[in-house]
Amino acid sequence: MIGTARCKGSILVHLKSYVVTTHGERAWEQMLAESTPEDRAVHDSLVIAGGWYPVRVWNHALEHLLTRHSGVRTADDEMRRVAAYIADRDLNSVYKMVLRLGSPEFLLKRTDSLWSRYFDLGKFGSEEVGARRWKLWLDCPRGEDVPDRFTCDPGVCAWIEMGLKNTGVNGTLKHTDCRFMNGSRCEYAVSW
Repeated sequence: MIGTARCKGSILVHLKSYVVTTHGERAWEQMLAESTPEDRAVHDSLVIAGGWYPVRVWNHALEHLLTRHSGVRTADDEMRRVAAYIADRDLNSVYKMVLRLGSPEFLLKRTDSLWSRYFDLGKFGSEEVGARRWKLWLDCPRGEDVPDRFTCDPGVCAWIEMGLKNTGVNGTLKHTDCRFMNGSRCEYAVSW
């Protein structure tokens, strides 16, 4: 059900760390002051990295960051920085070691399990379409209480590019179709 979509606490923990590290404690405090009482209750609680929280809390915090604190960067550029920050911290050293021993194909075949580490709604698929070229897709509904456009576009692209870097290649991911821009699903072209 759309209204019950949840995100993993790790992305909320890392988002707070990113905001405080990059923009200062005052930026985080401002976000909390402007949050809904429900969102503030989540942020003020002990957010457990392995716990599950309403995805709207993630969306609202991101919206605040991207509209008020991006500075000279575009919202998409800021989101790429957030996603790379989360990927770098969330891919613990054991997982990074497995990726280093693995291949880009190893990573891309597991996009659905990677997505489900962060969100309990939506399905990721992957298909090899040529030498060092893959097609990925995300089937997920649209709405306020689901992972937003910034998550599915610059966020997914930056996260997977960081994962590819951990396999030893510099890959690129292009968001070629978007469920928020009249596409039936989000689609991505990956190459390295």
